[in-house]
Amino acid sequence: MTRQYHVIENPTPEQWQRLLDWAVGHTDQVAFMIFDLHGPIPKPLRPFEDRLVTAFTTCHYWGDRQMRAVRVLRFQLDEALRNFLKARPALADWGELPPAIMDPLFYGEDDAPRLWTIAHEGLVFLWLDENEAAWWQTQGLPLSPASDVIPPIIQENVPCVRHSWGDRLIMILGIIILLAFIGMAYYMIEGFLRVLGR
Repeated sequence: MTRQYHVIENPTPEQWQRLLDWAVGHTDQVAFMIFDLHGPIPKPLRPFEDRLVTAFTTCHYWGDRQMRAVRVLRFQLDEALRNFLKARPALADWGELPPAIMDPLFYGEDDAPRLWTIAHEGLVFLWLDENEAAWWQTQGLPLSPASDVIPPIIQENVPCVRHSWGDRLIMILGIIILLAFIGMAYYMIEGFLRVLGR
């Protein structure tokens, strides 16, 4: 049966915990994204360092090529790591936990994320077939197909999107036009104040 990603927006803490319980029971690896590309593993993850499977830097995440690189840290799940994950009561915690450990992704046997997140936007994506999606609907989770999301969600070592010369020229022209308007506004205000001062 064909699988595709389904999305739930802004899950409540109770819904997130149910999704998390499902994820840690149906997957064997979890990955996190961090913006610190060269520093040590963030302190909250150091107890699990011996479970680290791979680490890499990429600009392909959230299912597309991005403009800012992240470091991806992927771990083998064990009971201690499952408890660490469950200790974050809401999805939003993964956008706010300092140092920013973001957007957990849960991997199953087929190496496709079964569940992945964009925490700061309140989005959770599940890799489901029609029967699984229907079952979640019966559980009261308002899922909808995310037909525009196409795997791979993350690709290793992809360089970042760079602006073309055309994009750069448009940005420069935009700045020049903005400065021209500011200059015109200044002279108009100055002239108006002179008239008032007479």
